[in-house]
Amino acid sequence: MRKQRAHQLATSFLCSLFSVCLSQSIKADVVYNYTGDSFTSYSGTYNSATETNITATLTLSSALGADFNGTVAPASVVSFEISDGSLMLTNTSLDITPSFDFVTNGSGQITGWGVSVIQNISPPAWTRLLTESGADESVACGGGPVGEDCIPFVGNAEVDYSGNQPGWTESAVPEPRFTVILGALLAALAVTIRRKATSPVK
Repeated sequence: MRKQRAHQLATSFLCSLFSVCLSQSIKADVVYNYTGDSFTSYSGTYNSATETNITATLTLSSALGADFNGTVAPASVVSFEISDGSLMLTNTSLDITPSFDFVTNGSGQITGWGVSVIQNISPPAWTRLLTESGADESVACGGGPVGEDCIPFVGNAEVDYSGNQPGWTESAVPEPRFTVILGALLAALAVTIRRKATSPVK
């Protein structure tokens, strides 16, 4: 009888654990990564020894999904970072203006994009890191309207793709609270079963 009660209790706990795991997995963040080819064109103060290529990581609260075509809502962006090998801009960087536009196919794979992060260094100077379908670019401007033609121009590095541009990879990462809840439930399960198994039968 004692073992049967312990077994029933264990089964009940495992069912609860499975439900929690399932609900937390559904809420897992989705990480998109991009690594562009090396820049092939330089001008101004930029050079291959410092500015190398564009890399980007974008973490969203949920996947873009199938047949998406538009701008990612700011509320869906958990974090991001984009770099040209010398400068890295993230969601915690000061004075930035990010923009994330994507197109996905019926399977949810990214087929088109325009990702841009602009930082106002000390207005009117600004920098921009960009990856889009067909090109990657890093540009520094000494003045002029933000995001428009540079006056004066400081530096630029870019690579144009006539084909075979690297794509984005996608991976799901469980939220930290999922691991905490899972560990707590497993510990509670072990303690409860041990106590029930060693308690006298009434």
